[in-house]
Amino acid sequence: MLDANQYADSPRFSPEVVNTAGAAGTIGLAHFVVALTPAHLAWCLLGTTLGTAIGVLPGIGPALTVSLLLPVTFGVEPTAALIMFAGLYYGAMFGGSTTSILLNTPGESATVAFMRGLGVALPNGAFGERQS
Repeated sequence: MLDANQYADSPRFSPEVVNTAGAAGTIGLAHFVVALTPAHLAWCLLGTTLGTAIGVLPGIGPALTVSLLLPVTFGVEPTAALIMFAGLYYGAMFGGSTTSILLNTPGESATVAFMRGLGVALPNGAFGERQS
């Protein structure tokens, strides 16, 4: 247990900070409440949709997708912009795995495992056995 009197002169370890360390769970819950508002969920949905649309293009990974769509968030509230960036990133990851699975064309190094591990897409949309 940390003795609050030992670090009484340090602002980082003041007794108030040490005694409220147990309330960190409630602080994290408050952040989830803010993130789950309808407006922020709409920004996440927009980011995921745009990220998937851009991430499907071969050669454009999640980091490039976020950097390409950075100007879209210039007029947006900072919390909503960060939530949109998270949606962009995960949407681009999903879009990249879609092209590597269905078209057998990895757009980036992270999706090579999808291309190598899953079957080859057939013209009717079903998966067949891999020819090695």
